[in-house]
Amino acid sequence: MAQEEDAFQLTRELKECQSALAQSSASLAAMFGIAEALNKANTAQDVCEGALERALALPGVRAGWIAVVDEAGNFALLASRNLPPALRQPGAMDGLCLCRRRLLAGALDSVSDILECDRLQKAGSDAQALRLHVSVPIWIGGRTLGVMNLVGSEGGLFSDEDRENLYAVGNQLGVALERARLHEGLQRRTRDLEAANAELESFSYSVSHDLRAPLRHIDGYIHMLIEDAAGALSPEAQRCLNVVTDAVRKMGKLIDDLLAFSRMARSEMSESPIDLNALVQEVIRELEMTTRERNIAWTIHALPPVKGDPSMTKQVFANVLGNAVKYTGPRDAAKIEIWAEAAIGQGATFYFTLQPS
Repeated sequence: MAQEEDAFQLTRELKECQSALAQSSASLAAMFGIAEALNKANTAQDVCEGALERALALPGVRAGWIAVVDEAGNFALLASRNLPPALRQPGAMDGLCLCRRRLLAGALDSVSDILECDRLQKAGSDAQALRLHVSVPIWIGGRTLGVMNLVGSEGGLFSDEDRENLYAVGNQLGVALERARLHEGLQRRTRDLEAANAELESFSYSVSHDLRAPLRHIDGYIHMLIEDAAGALSPEAQRCLNVVTDAVRKMGKLIDDLLAFSRMARSEMSESPIDLNALVQEVIRELEMTTRERNIAWTIHALPPVKGDPSMTKQVFANVLGNAVKYTGPRDAAKIEIWAEAAIGQGATFYFTLQPS
């Protein structure tokens, strides 16, 4: 009889050990899952959602929520799972409760049992026998960032070893939250810089367009005066015209510098190939004021499409063709040709020729 009792006792102890081992294994697997989820998260919301989703795999855990606190002591609910209907209503999770007051008072420095949760009590019958939770502080260094509450229906959810592991998980959560906040802050600053850069570029091109048009008119008419009155201008009149010409040149240089600054370290490749034939026609139209009194025959051979920055490409053609126009005589017939070799995807070599017509 005694042997049978001993065998029965051993069997029972073996089953208890197996049950404890299974629970311990499940707890460790869930905690490893939390760590895995944290490594994949890039935002504070993702950190909390992923951690809580994996925490529900812990034995005895039926629901949970994570709240973080800002410097002013205000809490924000970033994740929740399986809450009673009454606690899913707008504002139901706002305000302070026992665990939040402990956190703000600096008294939540370990994994703690909240045996009579204020919120679960207020949920009444909706709580479905959920009356208590374990509060896991989310911490990094000497700071607590928030709390993860894991809800069960009875006490003794976790062993001492589990609590130590959960406390370490709270630190992992804190590190992940700080990393996510830094990442989100960097993204915001990057977006702000990109918006400011785009605004500066837009402003620069607007100013460039508004200033270049009158400058081209001034430059064109000054050259007409110089050419039409060649030899008939007094030294003072010639000096004044030279001053105006120099001022136009300096203003053009200032505009170029402004554009270069606004596009510093920024190049926008067009999604589709640039139509160079249309682009060159547009440049020629913009040079009309300086070519009006010149007998220039333009010849544009079929230009291949290219990929690049449309604005910078146009500026290159404007500079080259503008210089070509300057070297044509006021009354001599001239021919300016633009042609290219190679094709899209292979690069392109462009040729510009200026010769008497």
